[in-house]
Amino acid sequence: MSKLIPRAYQQLAVDSVEVGKVNLLVLPQRAGKTLVFKLMIEQFEPKKALLIIGYRHIAEQIATYFEDVTFIMAGKSFDNSKQVHVASFQTMQSRLEEIDLSQYDLIIQDERHSRMSKQVDNIVLQKDTTVVFATGTPLTQSNKLITKGIDNHINPITVTEMMQQRYLAPTKFMSNKNVIGENASQLRTNRGDYSEADVKQVVQKSDLLKDIVRLVEKEDLATKHKTLVYVNFISTAQELYEMLKDSYDNVFVLHSKLSNKQQTELLNSYQTCENGLIISVRSLSLGFDSPTSNRLVFGLLTKIHSLALQILWRSSTKNPADPNKQAIVYDMLGILSEVNAYTDFSEYSKKLSCKDECSKLPDLFDRYACLESCAGEPPMSNCDGKLSYDLQENPHVSNYTVHSGIPCKESVPIHNMSYKTTDAGEGRLQKWSMCPCGLITSYILKTSVVPSEMIEVYSDLNPNKNCITVLYDPSVKKAIALFDSTERTRYKVLEFNNSEEMFKSAVKFFKNQTFTILSTTKLSKLPNVVVDTELKAVLPLVNWESGNHDGLVKKLIILKLEHILEFLQMKKGYAYYQKKHINKDNEKQVMTFLNGESLTKQKVVKFFDKLGKFEAVQECMYCKDPNGSYSTTIVKKAIKPKTFSHRWTDIGYCCDTCERNGKQIIFEYSNQDE
Repeated sequence: MSKLIPRAYQQLAVDSVEVGKVNLLVLPQRAGKTLVFKLMIEQFEPKKALLIIGYRHIAEQIATYFEDVTFIMAGKSFDNSKQVHVASFQTMQSRLEEIDLSQYDLIIQDERHSRMSKQVDNIVLQKDTTVVFATGTPLTQSNKLITKGIDNHINPITVTEMMQQRYLAPTKFMSNKNVIGENASQLRTNRGDYSEADVKQVVQKSDLLKDIVRLVEKEDLATKHKTLVYVNFISTAQELYEMLKDSYDNVFVLHSKLSNKQQTELLNSYQTCENGLIISVRSLSLGFDSPTSNRLVFGLLTKIHSLALQILWRSSTKNPADPNKQAIVYDMLGILSEVNAYTDFSEYSKKLSCKDECSKLPDLFDRYACLESCAGEPPMSNCDGKLSYDLQENPHVSNYTVHSGIPCKESVPIHNMSYKTTDAGEGRLQKWSMCPCGLITSYILKTSVVPSEMIEVYSDLNPNKNCITVLYDPSVKKAIALFDSTERTRYKVLEFNNSEEMFKSAVKFFKNQTFTILSTTKLSKLPNVVVDTELKAVLPLVNWESGNHDGLVKKLIILKLEHILEFLQMKKGYAYYQKKHINKDNEKQVMTFLNGESLTKQKVVKFFDKLGKFEAVQECMYCKDPNGSYSTTIVKKAIKPKTFSHRWTDIGYCCDTCERNGKQIIFEYSNQDE
């Protein structure tokens, strides 16, 4: 490879590295980080250097800058004698026992903003080693500057200076929407970004995809330009592709569900075509370089500023074949009202933390309430004179009114707002709020005492009432609901992706009767939920992949029984022996018994002995119905003999058919424990 002449800021970056320290190198997109890495190794001459790269194709690209190089990546041979070791995070993590980390004099981690876990630091932060964290966006997912553990900050050039010195193509930013500004304060978050369900609602509500299609047609983005389009989800990308593919020849969609071969072929097709458009989710947000692309459509709803900044400059690479290239970025969501594309990150350093903001409040109670809100993300309220996004779809909210004041259009921390509630008549509350700017608004909330189709849900846990037990697993965003009706002899177990569907099913199942909700966690869209965190202990019993939860109640019974046997100092094998007697017809009877009070060894043995006497028969002995097996759950009464004869008598019905026809049957069994 011919020797590359470094730019002044690239050499400055290398000269600013402090040996034996932890350095944070901030270089804007298209600033040539790989050449800086090469210059570091040439200047510091480490015996061994480790470069940890996030994406495989970027790692392979970086490796071409070095001659004495080897890979620590799946499917690649490894030669420990080489000077430069290029690794992926995944393979490095799996080979920690094989690789001596103390051998490295220099460790470089690329794209530090995207990987700051304890597991990564255990690899990178080695004693007496020069560490360089490289990133173009030195921000955490909560949009705070990366400062923890950094000894030396290196900022050799800003994006504005790169533009002024013509290292980037002239770039124009166009913004025609304010979707984020209208909805951001009401959107929920998950792992630092907006929740998927809320984003999909906003995308649909704002007609984002139709707006993009109109823009593509108006600006000839697929016929006279090379255009990068970014959206939130694979399903959204595919939907947009379907809307465009019949009208244009060179339209491509790239996402992680495609094989590596398919992705490579699609990317090559886009890169080599004269004009075209490629739709991506996030796969083209890091390490992707396309000098021929001159248009970018930003349609990705995100609150992570580093992700937005990584994308916004992707079409601004200079094109040697087109010295007059000018890039245009179309902001479809109003991200530019939240993120400054030309930032030098100085404004982030001035931002106070949530706790620092709270410490400035003079009133002790306000300060306490504020600090409490800092435990999670400080809740915000948007002062725009409109009903908040999360309440617009609530059927029990009405009569939103602006009483006085002019909206300040600011997102205000909830602890800075003033609230009160007044009685608006039977079953109606009026919820008031006042912004520090003076805007006073209110809305009417129907409560559960309204004599209508509303279902009253009680917060007290009475075992005699109808109940839903909810097991929610945040890792898969799914919930299992176990419905228990006092009028039914069986449980009903269903899986749900959202609270609304769960509530609809509950109303239908309980037939407008009252019911209780017991859950592993808070459920914001369900009323009066009682949280029992101990229920989380049964989550490992749920098989989310199969989607079949028929055997879940039986698993719960066995788990409960094992705990009882352990407490009563009985052998756990007894539970394994008795589970063959448990079926859907008697699951509820067994669970009710196990949840009873003052259980003794004698009571447990007596109950399961009785249960074993009445295992389901193949068919009803009267009506020959194969599905009519006798169940003790439909027994009408049990008669204990007046004299001590070790015999009990149950009078019941063999099956539903027999019950309808009035055919009773008498069952007798011994009770040696009595």
